[in-house]
Amino acid sequence: MLFDDAPARAQNAALAPSWRALHPGEDPRVEAILFARLRDASAIEKFAAMRRLGVAARNIALAGLRRRHLGASEAELTRHLADLVLGEELAARAYGPHASTRA
Repeated sequence: MLFDDAPARAQNAALAPSWRALHPGEDPRVEAILFARLRDASAIEKFAAMRRLGVAARNIALAGLRRRHLGASEAELTRHLADLVLGEELAARAYGPHASTRA
């Protein structure tokens, strides 16, 4: 077995709030329709939804980076995004230092 993270997942699952805790006012009929729709979705539909969520998350992260790094180029923002996604050490190994630290 390469890596078994079942104990960590079990511990984290106990801490995660339930659907009902996150949506206390949800109408049970609406909830049933939502879950039926999610259950019946094809793999392609589920993949497309996940792709849209990933693009949205990236766009939100870039918007935050634009606010923190005023005047930064798109290349610099992409490099900062790599820091967020990969961590600073791996991003530096993969993409080199930030343009502002090169000299």
